[in-house]
Amino acid sequence: MILKNQQTFNMETTQLEKAVEDFYKYYIDNFKTFEQAAEYFKSLLNSLVSDDCEIQSITYRIKDKEECISKFKRKYLQQIEETKQSYEIKDCITDLIGLRIVCLYEKEIIKVQEILNKNFTVVEVTDKIKSLDNTENQFGYKSLHIDLKLNSVRNKLPEFKKFADFRFEVQIRTIIQDAWSVLDHKIKYKKSIPADLKRRINRLAALFEIADDEFYNIKLGTTEFEEKAKTESEPNQPLNVLSFLSVVANHFPTYQFIPYKADGFVHELLKLKPTLTQNELADSLKENLDKIKQYNIEIVSNSPANYLNPYTMIRHSLYLSDRDKFGSILFLIQQNTFNHWLSQQVQSSN
Repeated sequence: MILKNQQTFNMETTQLEKAVEDFYKYYIDNFKTFEQAAEYFKSLLNSLVSDDCEIQSITYRIKDKEECISKFKRKYLQQIEETKQSYEIKDCITDLIGLRIVCLYEKEIIKVQEILNKNFTVVEVTDKIKSLDNTENQFGYKSLHIDLKLNSVRNKLPEFKKFADFRFEVQIRTIIQDAWSVLDHKIKYKKSIPADLKRRINRLAALFEIADDEFYNIKLGTTEFEEKAKTESEPNQPLNVLSFLSVVANHFPTYQFIPYKADGFVHELLKLKPTLTQNELADSLKENLDKIKQYNIEIVSNSPANYLNPYTMIRHSLYLSDRDKFGSILFLIQQNTFNHWLSQQVQSSN
C-alpha cells in the first residue's frame, strides 16, 4: 500500500513538473503576444467607456509566471489530482492578462459593466461588491471582477484575430476601493489576528465605504448647485466660481477655464473685495477689456513673453476699475508698466 501511494505521488509529481515546464515554455514563447493583447484590450476598453463613464484610469498587467504557478498550486492542483484528470496550467489561469478600470464613483461601475456585457463575451463574474453588501459584519475592498473574451463580431476583425482565444480579467472599482485594496493587501495575517485588530480593520474599511458614498453625494450636490446657479443667478450677490465662469465665458469663449483654478482665482478676488458681485465683474470687463486687449497687443509686439492670459487680463481690468480695492492684484512691475502705457494713451489722445 505504501509503495502504491509512493508510486501515485511520484506520478503526480512528475505530471506537475511536466505541466510547470510546459507552462514556462508557453509563457516565454507568448509573452510579447500577451503584451500586445493587453495593449489592444486597454485601447478598446478606453474607446468604449471613456465617453460615457467617469473614469480615472485604465491599466493592465501581465501576471508574473511564478505567481501563475503559485495560484495554480493553491487553488486548482488538489482538486485536479483528486479527479485524476489531465491538465494544462495555462487553462486554469484566467487572469494572466488583467486590466483594471478605476472609476470616480461607485455608480459608474454598473455603467461600465453594462458596456462590457454588450461588447464582449462574459465568461465569469466575481462580484465582491454584492457579496460585501449582503453581509452585516464584514468589510473589505469592493471590486467587480469580470472574465471576458472577444465576442464573435470582433473575432472576425483582422486586428483582433490573433487574440480571439484569449481570456482576460477586468477589475472595476472606484478610486476609494482601489486605495483600500492597496492598503488591505499590506495588512498581514488578517485571518489570524486578534479580535480587537480585526475590529479596527473593519472600522477602517467602513470609513472608506462611507467616503465612497460621500464623494458621490457631494458630486450630486455640486451638480444641483451648478444647475441652480444657472437658473437662479443673483447678479448682485457676492461672486462665486459659477457666476464667475458664466461672466468670463462670454468674453473669452475659446479659453478653457479649469474649474479648480477658477475657484482659487475667485477666492483671491473676494479676499480683496468680499462684496464683489457678478454684475461688477461683468461691468468691469465690458468697460475695460477692449483697452486691455489693445495693451496686450502692444506689449506682446515688444516682448512676446509678456503675453497676458485671460486671468491676467481680468486682473488688469479690475485694477483699472477700482485701484483702491484691487491695487495689489498686480505685481508692482505690472502696475508700473500698465500705468505708463495708460499715461501714454492719455497723452496721445490729447
